[in-house]
Amino acid sequence: MNEDNHKSEDKKSIFVFIIFLVLVIVFCFYKYIYKKDYLYMIELPCDSTSEKCFIRDCSQGDCPPNNLSSYKKYFIKAYDFKKCGVDSCLDECLAGNADCKKIECDESSNDSCSEK
Repeated sequence: MNEDNHKSEDKKSIFVFIIFLVLVIVFCFYKYIYKKDYLYMIELPCDSTSEKCFIRDCSQGDCPPNNLSSYKKYFIKAYDFKKCGVDSCLDECLAGNADCKKIECDESSNDSCSEK
């Protein structure tokens, strides 16, 4: 009798685990695939003579494919990212067609920033 209770408890535990796992998978699918509720961080060109920009040294070949040594950063919602052009979200962010949030360059956070 005691062995039957133990097997029954094991089956219940496995069932509860499977239900929990299915719920996590469904939640993640809904949030990340269906609603696209996450952010991309993008880099856009920046004129360091007129605004404060992030700066990186590209002389050693350490730049990403966009080759921006002076740039600004934005967060953009994943569902808005499809509105961007092939190489840039600049027009969409500046025109307000996409929900972009600017990330300010902050030297106190060890960011390399231009002087402006």
